[in-house]
Amino acid sequence: MLFLLLCVVLVAANVDTAKGVRDVREMTESSTLYLNEIAGTVGVVFLVALPWILGGLDPSREDLTWSILISFATAFVSVLALVMSVFDVAKAQRAGEGPADRA
Repeated sequence: MLFLLLCVVLVAANVDTAKGVRDVREMTESSTLYLNEIAGTVGVVFLVALPWILGGLDPSREDLTWSILISFATAFVSVLALVMSVFDVAKAQRAGEGPADRA
């Protein structure tokens, strides 16, 4: 039951983040966070579905291990994308096109 609840919360958080990333992409004209959100959504789909596919309604620890590894990889890629997006914003600000100028 806990795993099911966590799956629902994770999918809801992913949908909420996907809505916000679209606005950031329009303001910064950077596709780094957008591409990361696509990769993160694919990661969330695998993270949620894989234990249910491997273990059925009662996944074992071995079935959950793959989800843990996928979540670590997705988090690592997300941190890298966040750092890269900061460079994109800094580049836009140096060019005189900061997010405040576009709004």
